[in-house]
Amino acid sequence: MICESPLHAGSGSDLDFIDNPIQRERHTGYPKIESSSLKGAIRERFAEQLDRDHPDIAVAFGPNNPSSGNERQGSLGFSDARLLLFPVKSAKGVFAWITCNKVLQRFREDFRRTDNNQDFDIEPFLPVNSNEAFVFSDALVMKDEESEQHIILEEYDFDARQDAEISIEGTPIQNWLAETLFPAADFEFWNKELSKKLVILHDDDFADFVELTTEVITRNKINPETGTVQKGHLFSEEYLPVDSILYSLVMSHAEFHKNGSGKKADEVLKFFTSNLSGQLNNTLQVGGNATIGKGLIRTVLAGVSS
Repeated sequence: MICESPLHAGSGSDLDFIDNPIQRERHTGYPKIESSSLKGAIRERFAEQLDRDHPDIAVAFGPNNPSSGNERQGSLGFSDARLLLFPVKSAKGVFAWITCNKVLQRFREDFRRTDNNQDFDIEPFLPVNSNEAFVFSDALVMKDEESEQHIILEEYDFDARQDAEISIEGTPIQNWLAETLFPAADFEFWNKELSKKLVILHDDDFADFVELTTEVITRNKINPETGTVQKGHLFSEEYLPVDSILYSLVMSHAEFHKNGSGKKADEVLKFFTSNLSGQLNNTLQVGGNATIGKGLIRTVLAGVSS
């Protein structure tokens, strides 16, 4: 899922300086989207495009209005959306996509749960030190007076290293991600951007960036009679920035209804994948503030068996 506008999947109020923070994992602090939020957004998109009473929507997501005799669980399951790549301002090249070994390890383990991908591999995992960054081109690299290579992300200076390679399924990681997320035939510019601007940081440095460099917007409501901020209506909201990239697992089960159409797990999954990549034009709105253009994401299907 590629964020095409800032995304606010809220977690309610907070005692910190941000009134409305985003959802985060409790133990890592990484941003996420709860599976219930994601499932609801996808269901709404299917209902808008197909028909709210479409029988396969009830099979996949559960009945719209459960009543006596039609209560059942939907046959599709969704995992929380986890962060894969996070955009950070760069002194050269405008911005970089950062990740770390912990995130890549998780991605490998999750991807192996999909059909026909049990041997999916990322190798080798690079021994990244703190204040060090692995880069895969010169697009972000600056040289000091001693010709040492650096990249500057936000206000932080990292020693840039280009002395190692990491691959996914035998393809350089930057190329695999670029082609999966931005197929060159449709997104040539962004394909090249990602292949040049991927950065792998130490786990601690990555955690600091995703904690401290999200987008925080202050909003208010103006009193039409006084022209000033209405009392109690000045607040701040946190957003995942544009170009953040997350992923979620979609799982299927045979239809949960003895009097239903008897759809099998692969039929339910095919209904989901064929519509998401076809009629729905693979764009969703997730999270709050839809009326001001927030939460638009483009979805990509990966690891789907034919």
